[in-house]
Amino acid sequence: MKSPFVILLATTLLGLASCSDEVNNKKVDIPKAVKHIAWVGEFDDGFRVVLEAIAPPQDPSNARISEEEMLRSRLSLDEDQALLRLHLFGESDALQQSGTVSVGGLDLDSFGDAPDGLDIGQRLLWNTVLRGLPTPSQTAGAMLHRSVVLSGSAATLHEPSPEAVWNDGEREVPLQLRTWTEMDRGRFFEASVKPLHQENG
Repeated sequence: MKSPFVILLATTLLGLASCSDEVNNKKVDIPKAVKHIAWVGEFDDGFRVVLEAIAPPQDPSNARISEEEMLRSRLSLDEDQALLRLHLFGESDALQQSGTVSVGGLDLDSFGDAPDGLDIGQRLLWNTVLRGLPTPSQTAGAMLHRSVVLSGSAATLHEPSPEAVWNDGEREVPLQLRTWTEMDRGRFFEASVKPLHQENG
C-alpha cells in the first residue's frame, strides 16, 4: 500500500507535467506594445526611407519620460501636432537633403532654423534631433543613417493612410505601410547601413 505522501507527490508531478504541456502547446502572441507601423521605401542603389512615430511604442508600465514628452517640454512644440521621425539610409551625398514627405495627400512639415530665445541646450536639441543636420562627407560606398523629425496631423498616426511618398525634387519613392516587430525593424536598420554589395551577398 502506497503512503499518502507518495500518492500526493505523484499527483503533483502529473499536474505539473500537464501544465507544462499546456504552456508548450499554447501560441505565444507578440504583445501589441512591441508591434508598430512604419512607411518604408527604397531605391535600387540602396537608398532607403523609413517614416514612423518619433519613438516605437513601449510598454507603458516600463516607460519613464519618453523622448517625445521630453522634446515637447523642452522645445515647447505644438501639442496638437503628431511628431514623426524620418530615417534616411544611404551614401553621404544622398543624405544632404532630407526631402519632403506626404501621407494621405497631406504634407508633413520639417523644422526650420531654431527660434530665437532658446538656450544652448535647447538649440542643440533642435539642430541635432529635430533637424538632424547633414552628415559630413564619408568614404564612397559607406552607407550612413540620418534622421529628422517631422510634424503633421494627429490623424497621420491614429488613422494611418497606406498612401505615402518621399520626394527630394530629383527622385520620388512610394512608401509602403507595414507593421513590424522591434526585431524586424532592427534587422532592417542593420541591413540598411551595410554596403549594397555586402547586403546582397
